[in-house]
Amino acid sequence: MALLSEMADKRSFYNHLLDRGVREATQCWIDWNTERVWFPLWSVTGRLIGYQRYSWEAPKVRSNKGRYFTWITEEYKPLACWGMYQLSLLGRLSMGHSQPILVTEGVFDALRCIQCGYPAVAILTATPSKQFVQWFTMLTQGRNTIGVLDNDESGAGKGLDKLCSSSIMCEWHKDIGDHNEQEAREWLNEMLVY
Repeated sequence: MALLSEMADKRSFYNHLLDRGVREATQCWIDWNTERVWFPLWSVTGRLIGYQRYSWEAPKVRSNKGRYFTWITEEYKPLACWGMYQLSLLGRLSMGHSQPILVTEGVFDALRCIQCGYPAVAILTATPSKQFVQWFTMLTQGRNTIGVLDNDESGAGKGLDKLCSSSIMCEWHKDIGDHNEQEAREWLNEMLVY
């Protein structure tokens, strides 16, 4: 009986990850025993520079014991960004590519955008540093970057405005990651019509 109950717990965790946009192709490491996910952070040269850990049942607090914990090597601390590998930096960031790059605060928000067919990155903060803004602007020079802002009371997501060419704010839920895939696709397609 204990084994069946463990299996049921893992199925809930598995379904939760599917609901959040994690797929086989998602670059992440999953520990099924502790029910944690690690999203690797890569430099533009392909070097592993850190990770963001997600503990699905932990409280959403800023500490090592919270739902999200980000660790980055000292030399790259101000330049962490998840999903750069997704953009195939040498090809898709070139000026000739017309599809916009969606910029989100969190990994699950970026995953939802990717699931809907849009290239996306997560900058892991609502308030990027001046150094990050300069670095990211240089990397995406000539590209249309669109901030997908959270719709929260603090308005902290508006920090993406200084980073992106333009922005859109979630209307139906707090953030794009809270939309199911169909809602997200419908909303993004409506907002990104040119």
